[in-house]
Amino acid sequence: MPFTSLKILSLSAMVGLVSSLDSNAMGVDGWYEQPALCGDTLVFASEGDLWIATLPDDGGESSPVNAHRLTSGSGVESNPVLNADGSMVAYSASYDGNVDVYLMPTGGGAPTRLTHHPGRDVPVCFSANGRRVAFRSARSAPQGNPTLYTVSLGGGLPKSAGFGPCSLANFSSTGKQIVFTPWSNETSNWKGYRGGTAPDLWIGVPEAGDFRRLTDDPANDLFPMFVNGRIVFLSDRAGEPNLFSMRADGSELRQVTSFEADSKMPTAIEGYELRWPSPDRRRGAGRVIFSQGGGLAIADLGDGRNPAMINRLEVSLVSDRARARVRTADALDDLTDFSVSPDGRTILLESRGDLLTVALQDPEEESIPTGVVRQITESAGDRERSAAFLDDEEIVLVTDRDGEQQLGRLQLGASGSPYLLTDDRVDWLLEVVVAPDGQRVAISDRTGRLHLLELSTGSLKTIDRSEAGEITDIAFSGDSMWLAFARPMPDAWSSVAIHAVRTGRTIEVSNGLTRDGAPRFSRDGRYLFFLSDREFDPTLGTMDFEHVFLRPTQVWAAPLLIATPPPLPEVEDLRSGEDEDSAEEVDDDELEIDRLRIDADDLIERAVRLGLPAGNYDELLPVDGGFLVLDRPTETLLSEVWPAPPLGAANGTLHHFDLDSAKATVVAEEVSAVRITRDASRAVVHGEDGFGVLEIDGLVGPIPVELDSAPMLVDAPAEWAQILDEAWRLQRDFFWNPALNGIDWDSIRIKYQDLLPRIGNRAELNQLIGAMIAELGTSHTYVWGGDVRLESDPVDVGMIGADLVPDGPRVRLRNILRSPTWSDVPTGPLGGVWQGVGENDILRSIDGTPVTVNVNPYGLLQNKAGDVVELGLSTEPGGTIRLLKVRPTDDESELRYLAWVEENRAAVEKASEGRLGYLHIPDMDGVGLSMFGRLFNPQVGKDGMLIDVRGNDGGFVSQMIIGRLARKPWAYSQARHGTAESYPARVMAGPRAVLIDQFAGSDGDIFPESFRMLKIGPLIGTRTWGGVVGIRADKPTVDGGITTQPEYAWWEPARGWSLENSGVAPDIKVELTPTNWLDGVDPQLDRGIQWLLEDLKKNPIPRPTQPPYPGD
Repeated sequence: MPFTSLKILSLSAMVGLVSSLDSNAMGVDGWYEQPALCGDTLVFASEGDLWIATLPDDGGESSPVNAHRLTSGSGVESNPVLNADGSMVAYSASYDGNVDVYLMPTGGGAPTRLTHHPGRDVPVCFSANGRRVAFRSARSAPQGNPTLYTVSLGGGLPKSAGFGPCSLANFSSTGKQIVFTPWSNETSNWKGYRGGTAPDLWIGVPEAGDFRRLTDDPANDLFPMFVNGRIVFLSDRAGEPNLFSMRADGSELRQVTSFEADSKMPTAIEGYELRWPSPDRRRGAGRVIFSQGGGLAIADLGDGRNPAMINRLEVSLVSDRARARVRTADALDDLTDFSVSPDGRTILLESRGDLLTVALQDPEEESIPTGVVRQITESAGDRERSAAFLDDEEIVLVTDRDGEQQLGRLQLGASGSPYLLTDDRVDWLLEVVVAPDGQRVAISDRTGRLHLLELSTGSLKTIDRSEAGEITDIAFSGDSMWLAFARPMPDAWSSVAIHAVRTGRTIEVSNGLTRDGAPRFSRDGRYLFFLSDREFDPTLGTMDFEHVFLRPTQVWAAPLLIATPPPLPEVEDLRSGEDEDSAEEVDDDELEIDRLRIDADDLIERAVRLGLPAGNYDELLPVDGGFLVLDRPTETLLSEVWPAPPLGAANGTLHHFDLDSAKATVVAEEVSAVRITRDASRAVVHGEDGFGVLEIDGLVGPIPVELDSAPMLVDAPAEWAQILDEAWRLQRDFFWNPALNGIDWDSIRIKYQDLLPRIGNRAELNQLIGAMIAELGTSHTYVWGGDVRLESDPVDVGMIGADLVPDGPRVRLRNILRSPTWSDVPTGPLGGVWQGVGENDILRSIDGTPVTVNVNPYGLLQNKAGDVVELGLSTEPGGTIRLLKVRPTDDESELRYLAWVEENRAAVEKASEGRLGYLHIPDMDGVGLSMFGRLFNPQVGKDGMLIDVRGNDGGFVSQMIIGRLARKPWAYSQARHGTAESYPARVMAGPRAVLIDQFAGSDGDIFPESFRMLKIGPLIGTRTWGGVVGIRADKPTVDGGITTQPEYAWWEPARGWSLENSGVAPDIKVELTPTNWLDGVDPQLDRGIQWLLEDLKKNPIPRPTQPPYPGD
């Protein structure tokens, strides 16, 4: 947004604003993060803005102070750092959508934008002389790891420090030395982490290129800072995170704070994690400010050799708590489910933990008007979900009003809370399905159990359990006396069964030889429809000699009685003229409770495939004379959306299949979900454009429903309390270790609930939840999304595909980005050979505006992505300016990554004289598979292969890649003309080695671990991340956020669970140091080449000797 519209008050204006208030009046306690201190000037982040306070002479220990808002932009302002006299604050902000570095006086005033880049720029400190701001940015990093830059207070072109990854840093008083962490994990939700990315401290003299490691501990050492000649840092080496002090040479290590958690006193402030320490910038102050339990404290370190004196600050916010007020929201924005009443006149919406009804009126010309939209639950702090109609006026639902999920019932016209039908549920409830007669309800839970509740008696009994997964696919028969369900089986298989309500007997429909699901009784009670994966029409890859079965699902029908013929037209033709017997159709209105019968023996033997082509079906809804079925397109991994939307992607095609004609008709497209009335006369479909109604008789529609919004009340603090408690219960119910790693989880609940009153917006709640689940000490504990503060729309910045490097007063072009010949990505804006742009060319102007180091070129490229821009270039400072028109892109990160891969591949090829291949696998997902296929196949004939998984982001496909790499040839095929081909084909017979580093994690841990277990080759580099407990992220919060539950843990017979929180150690340890980065060398790559060449020398590849031809 324009600076002129920012509501930024000067300090004097703020003082005047509150001058009429009692000076002793206090504001509210907030959630304080990222404090910065200089003498009595305090700046910190809260509610997405920066706040300022002046501390009293006693430091605030006995005198409460109010903090006032320093910034109030439409985005988020964070990471403040103060200069040496406290007059200026640098911070990151998203005023214009991108996270850039800004500078402003602490007395107020319009900010100065120091960086202009689509990447994330975050300030870390001022330079020692106060003339520049150091910030971290991944703008030029091929794998997205931040490095250090500095920028003048007046702006201009930032300058790279050049020594590689840098996350947290601080300069000595002289500015000659810098202490830093190459990477850090201050926002990680993983307490007690001991994997490969546990940061260590480094110290160096950048001008001399002299760097050395200061700490080498498996614990986490971070937030290094110079304080009175010593280095102070945060470390959990003694258990809880505390401050430590040492001399600049690493000697005289002292622990200066001693905070410990006590489960018997969970809300004691000393038990919360010490976060965001920062030095008092006032010279000689010897103090460090930090955040703890949402509040602020100052540690007075003295000489740094003795325990610090802790001063707790009583800081309050003068805030309107705007994000915590009760407000109106649109239920359609956070829709998680819907259902339709038996008569088809009401849609029940589930949104933000409440339920709303939408009355449907009679159709008009081209739409269906809606009546009153009514919020039927307003239970702030509770969540109601999985609602299903008992009849047109009453529903059953899942509610957590008493702290656990229970089943309740509610009259639509009544007020008050739902009446509880259960009071003993402690397991996460999944599906709720009501019988057509409204007398019983089927419920499934997270333990794989399926229960049946009789509403008349309150009797609840377990009728089945799957050891392999959760039962979520359930359907009653029309007479309500039979329950069909799909039972998950081991190895991702599924079987269909039918339970007899009256006798309690369960009939197995599937025989284990097919994967079956979605069982549904036909409307006339004669058949069981179900989906079955039986279309095994292999598709062969054109690159790999591999196959996959696409669109495998067929629709099948099993006659329930032996005497009932299958519903096939050809069978009906054969029976033409025969007398109808017990199998004759009965009108649905005449069905009695004892009319539907099933001959249990050999039920699967009677099943027949119906005449619908195979597809990707996931909904099956019987209607009179047939069924509706929803078909999904085949998605590639590169197009997959994860996590999936609550209602599914709006990409389904809804078909109506008529049994008599065996014909299918498309009735709706771009469908996300469909629900049907009890009498199957009307279906409600949901898609990109909202709701539509399909009248089954005549297949009229879908007729759009006139529903542009559905207003509902939102009580944010009550929602936050429910979200926090639900996040706690989700970990209890789904965490991989039933013992929760020995944590007193009840105590943890109390500990973090106590901090809820401090929370001022949804982003702060995410931090609180993250801190809570971090106590479990396990990977993949992520929190994101929800009703976070809206940021400004990003303003694009044109990227010209090159590094812009200062050279005196000039700006030169370096590292011009060109797409590799093996890639399908368009080359960079300056990468065309025909353009004639060379390395070290001088950038003289952009659209006629002169460019020097005092002008930030990215500022001139603001809002220019995709547009034609005219660059002025020359080869010499005083040379002729050549004008070149280019079209900047909005993102060059992929080009940077591909250029790095190609540089490595070319280096391996050159060093080995063409004998070795190289490939990089960036993740174990779609992109990783794509890169593997792109570079493995054309190099499979090389003598050896260097496989690089440094920075691998993980995923789930490592076993597929390992399977290829582990193959060995055992025979050959020889044509009359040409070379022999191995059997199996495309197998590398020579040596293979893997490069690993601390940023390879998750499935990027499992890949090298498996590589070593199979003894394919050595691992070279540094220890990996060490996080191997997988997630599914399928349980959104009421406002659409996600908290993940580490659920699927990796273990090995020999190693057990120990890969988690440890990582994969290399066979050959090689570090990539700051000096290596300055020198532009990659010792890990070089060592990999060396090992492969040495192995080839010691173990020449056995070349097959072709036997003599018969008759020779």
